[in-house]
Amino acid sequence: MAEGDSGTPRHACLLAQQAAEKKIKAVLIRFQIAFPKTHDLDRLRSLLPADIAGRLETAALAELTEWAVESMYPGDWPEMNIQDAQRAVQTAEFLCETLSPYAD
Repeated sequence: MAEGDSGTPRHACLLAQQAAEKKIKAVLIRFQIAFPKTHDLDRLRSLLPADIAGRLETAALAELTEWAVESMYPGDWPEMNIQDAQRAVQTAEFLCETLSPYAD
């Protein structure tokens, strides 16, 4: 997300989290692994086969999970900024690229 984009950092953070969540769930579906209704990316990652889950150990999934809660549900949350959005998008891109061979 570049300075001056028309989207808000909050929206970018939400979409990054959703992209990561959907990609993990796509891999779980491909491997016929049942999963709960949750936005918790670390919990979903833990359900992946170990060799695949291990490829995501460096990803900041807990931070992405926070964006799902803070951007979709009412609360007294801190406002997201452009740096938050950039980190969220980078994490989601890493996750999606890493999992693409297993979900495409």
